[in-house]
Amino acid sequence: MPGTVAITPQVRWSAASWLFDLTVNTLAAEVPDPALAAVLRDIVGENLGWFAVHELTAVQRAEITTAAEQRLLTDVADKLPPALAERSRALSLVADLVQLLRSHPPT
Repeated sequence: MPGTVAITPQVRWSAASWLFDLTVNTLAAEVPDPALAAVLRDIVGENLGWFAVHELTAVQRAEITTAAEQRLLTDVADKLPPALAERSRALSLVADLVQLLRSHPPT
């Protein structure tokens, strides 16, 4: 079952649940707001498979975007096993998420 990040109501990123969980947990480790980090960890802990970025405050959306731009791809790459068969595809998907966040900045 895939997990989905809704950047806007119309723009969504989906990935296998394991990659969604890894991505959201990685963002949780990078955002400076402890309350936002807790929300992200709860999304994974409750197996929700859904993260609506557009429902966050503008400040929180900015934190997510900044964390994604600065560290997400590198951190996920560090956490993925080098021998993972779909490693390059997984990293490409994470790069797509970063680009989607970058191209839909908080307003």
